[in-house]
Amino acid sequence: MTRITLCIFILVTLLSCSSPTYEISIDGFESNRELWGLSISELKVNSLNQRGFPVEYEVLKKIDAGQKGDHEYDDTDKEYGYNWKPQKHIPFNKKSKYYSWWNHANYKEFDVLPITFQNGRWYLLTNWQESSAGGGSYKLFVFVNKKGKFEKHFDVQTGPW
Repeated sequence: MTRITLCIFILVTLLSCSSPTYEISIDGFESNRELWGLSISELKVNSLNQRGFPVEYEVLKKIDAGQKGDHEYDDTDKEYGYNWKPQKHIPFNKKSKYYSWWNHANYKEFDVLPITFQNGRWYLLTNWQESSAGGGSYKLFVFVNKKGKFEKHFDVQTGPW
């Protein structure tokens, strides 16, 4: 019995150490890890490095998806009547029970993503990780090509926040 328990423990530990994966589509952002939040910045790119990542850019708009409701750190949302917990999917065009969107320009809250992805544009997506989760946050540069398809370009790990 002890060997089985040890094997299960090792397997769970190894699986939890796997690299995070991220998928983006017109419907939303998804990961194999819990998402504590997400920032999306629309960029005006001035130059790319040899790997094709933007290195000089201006942020045109920044939108955050974060905990819906009272925005307290106790994970209890009194206004909505449930305990908040991070999900593995943040929808863009559908109201979410767990997340709302915040526009940095006017500090307004939205139920759905208040920007539209445009062909020929770069976006920077940064996930939020709980600092105790041990995983770092990643920068994900996304280019929307002429056909409206998302092209993902991972940048280096930025480390835990």
